[in-house]
Amino acid sequence: LVLIMQKKHNQSNESIMSIEIMELDTFESSYFYFIKGCNYFYTGNYKESLKNSDKAVVYDKKFYLAFLIRGLANAESGNHKQAISDNKALKENFQKDAIKANLAYSYLHNKNTFRAYLIYKRVAKKFSGNWKVQYNAGLSCFRLKKFNKAMEFLNRTEELNPKFSGTYITRGYIFLRQGLKYKTKEDWDKAKNLGENKRVEILMKRYYSKY
Repeated sequence: LVLIMQKKHNQSNESIMSIEIMELDTFESSYFYFIKGCNYFYTGNYKESLKNSDKAVVYDKKFYLAFLIRGLANAESGNHKQAISDNKALKENFQKDAIKANLAYSYLHNKNTFRAYLIYKRVAKKFSGNWKVQYNAGLSCFRLKKFNKAMEFLNRTEELNPKFSGTYITRGYIFLRQGLKYKTKEDWDKAKNLGENKRVEILMKRYYSKY
C-alpha cells in the first residue's frame, strides 16, 4: 500500500505477489486482491484490475474501496452499466464527491445525459482542477444544448489540458451552431494538430457547409 501511494505500482505488485495467498485470512485476502486491482488499474491493465477487484469484493462484500476500483476499471473498459452498479453500491454507504463524479461519468457514457448533468452540476466546482471532470461536465451540457454553460467547462478544460483534442472538437461544434465558423475552424485545426485529421474531415463534410 505504501508503494501504491508512492506510485511504484510495479514494485507494489512484485511485493504482493511474494505473499502466499493460502496463508492469508479472509480480511487479508480481500486486501491482497484489492492491492493487485489497484496496481493493474494504475498501469492500464483494466482486465486484470477487474478480475482482482472482483475477487476482493467476493472476500468482503463491504470492502467499499474495492467497489471503487472495480467501478473505475469497468468505466475505463466501457462497461458503464456495471460501473453504475458499483458506484451505486458505494453511494449507499458513504457520500464521496469522487464517487459521484465517477457515477456521472458512467451515466454520461451510458447515454443517460440528464442524470450525468445533474451530478456534474453539483460536483464540478469541487473538481475545478480536474480536466476530465470539467470536460465531461461540459459534454453533458453540450448534449443537452446548454451551450453557454458548456463553453465555461470547455474553456476550463483547455486551461488545464491544452493537448486534449476532445475540447476543440466539441467547442468547435458549438461555435458552428453560434455562426462563428472561423472559430470553429481554429478549434478543429487544433484538433487536427493533435491527431484528429480523419474525424475533423468527417465533421467538415457533414456540418461545416450547413451553417
